[in-house]
Amino acid sequence: MGDACLELHSNKANKRAVLDELRRTWELARIAERVANAPDADAQVFAASLWDSGVERAGDLVENIATFETARADTKDGLLDSAWDVDLSSERAVLASHGEGILRYLSGEWRRANRLVRSFLARPDQSLGETLALLDALATGQAARRRIEEGEELGRAAFHDHWRGERSSSAPLAAIVDWMRSLRGMGSEPRMIASRSPDRQRIAVLAETVEAQTAPMADLLEQLRIALADRGEPAFGTDEHPETADLGCLLEVVTRVNSAERNSSAIMTPAPDSAGDLSRWSTIEETCSRRT
Repeated sequence: MGDACLELHSNKANKRAVLDELRRTWELARIAERVANAPDADAQVFAASLWDSGVERAGDLVENIATFETARADTKDGLLDSAWDVDLSSERAVLASHGEGILRYLSGEWRRANRLVRSFLARPDQSLGETLALLDALATGQAARRRIEEGEELGRAAFHDHWRGERSSSAPLAAIVDWMRSLRGMGSEPRMIASRSPDRQRIAVLAETVEAQTAPMADLLEQLRIALADRGEPAFGTDEHPETADLGCLLEVVTRVNSAERNSSAIMTPAPDSAGDLSRWSTIEETCSRRT
């Protein structure tokens, strides 16, 4: 970090270019980390332009797949497969309204609804409560299936060969969507790199190396952020995260505060410490001034 400070303060150095390079290094490290953790998917999935603005639509579609899977699991032992092609919502309402009272047998409406529903039950002798729960799960699953059918074009555009309509598995699709969500603010670069099937293991090692080498700088920036928190001025610009902070703004603040500390030290004993540990900034400034 000392070398970085020396370069920043060198009369020959382009401070903004050096700061931009540091920011880009952090940005590339973040991209590398994301690429290294990309889910298993076809190259076409990563390259699809739909992800530029359709992440949440794809996410909603995957939720419908998950809902349909749950409904199928909840009804597989209680309903025949043929029930999925029939709308039993009216019959469900009739059975629920009549309950289990003895007078229900006198209702022709109840007898018709009961006869139809029982024809789709795997165990016709189950209780009314169990039957209604099955019909509720069926209705939920049927609604999800309709939304899946409506999203067929979206599913193929987003997931390509991973998409199999209502027979799709939600887990791998959810992993893709979650990864795409994690790229917010990073543009299309990570997914375009992932589409080229790079060596993820090597990229992971490189990302870890960069993180280890820049960790001291990020650590110091976090200490300065805490020390400057009570000053009431945006020392880190509009973003206080070290990796995206305005390092040029920070440099100006640190230089100004350290200068004030030096001036006060010349006429006051001890120097005021209202802005935090100013000695830390003095050390930074001295390191950065060795070549000037």
